[in-house]
Amino acid sequence: MKYKIYKVGLTGSTGVIGSVLNNRLKKKYKIFKFRGDIRNKKDVFQWIEKYKFDYLIHLAAKVDIKEVNKNKSLAYQVNFGGTRNIVEGLKKYNNKCMIFFASTSHVYNFSKKKINENSLKKPITLYGQLKLKSENYLIKNYDKSKVCVGRIFSFTHFKQNKNFFVPSIFDKIKNNMFYDVLKIQNEYRDFVSVDDICRAIEFFIEKKISGIFNICNGKKIHLTSIVNFFCFNLNKVKIKKNYKTLKREKFLVGNNQKIKKLGFNFKSNIYDILNEFIENKY
Repeated sequence: MKYKIYKVGLTGSTGVIGSVLNNRLKKKYKIFKFRGDIRNKKDVFQWIEKYKFDYLIHLAAKVDIKEVNKNKSLAYQVNFGGTRNIVEGLKKYNNKCMIFFASTSHVYNFSKKKINENSLKKPITLYGQLKLKSENYLIKNYDKSKVCVGRIFSFTHFKQNKNFFVPSIFDKIKNNMFYDVLKIQNEYRDFVSVDDICRAIEFFIEKKISGIFNICNGKKIHLTSIVNFFCFNLNKVKIKKNYKTLKREKFLVGNNQKIKKLGFNFKSNIYDILNEFIENKY
């Protein structure tokens, strides 16, 4: 008899990705949201023991870089300690369960070449360090054949808070506030839509896929291009790149061939994402 997935556990259901994913998956699966404190082993264990789901999606984390750096102890307890509680709970009460772990492109360093899953892991932020530590713990201490790690590259959404780049830029441009563009004139990123992220996770569940995968568009965009897109659409003055001020260019752009070879395709591009953002915010 083939292993079928009916029940799905979900941590981080109130976050941007979690809320969209929940609405998507509840049409197919019975979703059991984690509503306790991910730092509390008892809460995690009781949840896993009670529902014994077939698949667990672990999204819960402190993501905001500023907040992570501001409260490192809390970030450690949530991002790594929470993952450790999940692993120990599964081993004790439900070791047949498959798991998707939401990781990040921050486990890598900047590179002029597109980054694949085997590229050097050299986290550029504390957030990235904690995600890589969690990845390693999960793979070392749980059955690797039941583990899928998704390294999610940059994303945005109209529900994302203003501490993140796109909402922050949009708000400043809309309200004619000053923004020091020199901070971003040397950076290229790879933006993937929340919809594509959720489609990828659903794809992993349905195909029962294990392994480590980049979730990214594989296309670079200069951060000033995002600023100018908003300037144009909000009828503001565009900025010009001052190449005399540029330092070494920074690239954080992914290679998504591994997941595409399995049959998954990304549908959205950065301009679809930004247009959706404007439609919902302006």
